[in-house]
Amino acid sequence: MSGGGAAGGYGFNDLVVVLLVVVVAALVVMAVMGPSVAKIAEVIGQMAHADVRHGSEAAAARQCAERPDWIFFNPQTQRTAFGCMTDMGKFGLFIMDSAGREITAFLKNKFNKVDQLFQYMRNTGYELVP
Repeated sequence: MSGGGAAGGYGFNDLVVVLLVVVVAALVVMAVMGPSVAKIAEVIGQMAHADVRHGSEAAAARQCAERPDWIFFNPQTQRTAFGCMTDMGKFGLFIMDSAGREITAFLKNKFNKVDQLFQYMRNTGYELVP
């Protein structure tokens, strides 16, 4: 690259060339890994909702997907919810869509009885799966 600025620095044209190389490299990666990159971005976006809205409690509630105590289904939204008592001693919910993608994960901090969790799920359109 040609040194164009003062004291041997790089000029505007050099910056344009570097940016062009970066953009072309990114396009090549996207062309080769397009579907994988799109899927990764989708998963990150879905996880981000729970993490942004519910913070570290989202991670605790994800335990429910791995070892649910109860499974609920909402016939209108076709979503499945996994409920459990988390290691934090709080009721947690992990909700996913019909394609198995995470919608959200959160704790119900104010609930201290399982009946409260069941009522909450009924009120939001979910039915307990036998």
